[in-house]
Parts: sequence; C-alpha cells; structure tokens
Amino acid sequence: MLRFESHFPFGDVFHKRRYIREHLNSLFSVFKNNKDQFCYLKNNKTTHDSLYFINENLNRDIAAAFHALPILENYIGQKLKSLYNSPFPETSEQIKKSELSWTDEKINLVELTYALHYCKCINHGRSHIKQIASGFEQLFNVNMKDYNRVFIDIKSRKKPARFLETLSGSLVKQLELNFN
Repeated sequence: MLRFESHFPFGDVFHKRRYIREHLNSLFSVFKNNKDQFCYLKNNKTTHDSLYFINENLNRDIAAAFHALPILENYIGQKLKSLYNSPFPETSEQIKKSELSWTDEKINLVELTYALHYCKCINHGRSHIKQIASGFEQLFNVNMKDYNRVFIDIKSRKKPARFLETLSGSLVKQLELNFN
C-alpha cells in the first residue's frame, strides 16, 4: 500500500482512476499467474508443498501475497469507488471554461511546460509532461497536442531557453523599477 500511495498521482480524476485500474489489473495478474498456488493455500492443503514451494522464501512470498491480495484489492477498490463518487468534474465539458487565453506563440508555452516539468515543481515532480500540457490546455484554452514535436524545435534553437530568459529579464526589470 505504501508503494501504491507514494506514487498516487495528483491532478485530475481521470489520471487517478487510470492509475488505480492499472494497479488492480496488476493484482489480478499476480493472482492469475499463481492461481493454483493460491487455491492450494486457500484450501489449507499441505500434500503438495514440495511441488508448489521449492524453497522457504518462495513459500513466504506467495503466502504473503495470498493474504495481502484481498486486503489490497479492497483498499484499492474503495479508493476507486470514492473517485467515482467524487464531486470533481471528470470530463472537459464539465470543467468551467477558463477565461484565460494564451496569446503568445505556442512554442513559448511548450518551453514553459517542459521547464516546469524538468524543475519538478508540479506535484513534487511526479507529474508527467502530458498532465502539465493538458493542464495548460485547459487553463489557457489552447491546443498543445503536438508539444513533443515543438520541443524538438526548441532543442534545435541557438538559444533553447529564449522564452524563459525573456521571462526572467522581464521580472528582474520590474523588480528593479518597483523597488529602486
């Protein structure tokens, strides 16, 4: 559960649900791959221990997984259920349209998006570039579907961080004007 919770995504409900479904599928595949051993343990049999459990460590691992599986399944299932009962919107139609619009070149927004991603300053660095781009799309009412290709263009420029340098320069200039 610690691994599950420590990697649980921040952000929209869609990504949280997808993360939970992936973990449930992973749990089910563990059960499916060890179905015979789990059935053997469930029925408290001991007649074929030498067949199923080659060494003591494997025995403990499979037994631990067997006992943890229903607990994890219940915990993750409850987390998923709570997301389906969540008051937060799950589709873009339900989200109130932002009044903000990106009015500069899209390449500059992509540069900002990647800078924030690489600085790991959103969701403690656990957000994917796609999540950040999607957030900016909603916030600024802009289409960023080809952000990967645009990023390749940014990397090939003589000054790859041109927009960030402009931002920094503008901020420093305003600070000097306002505080001098």
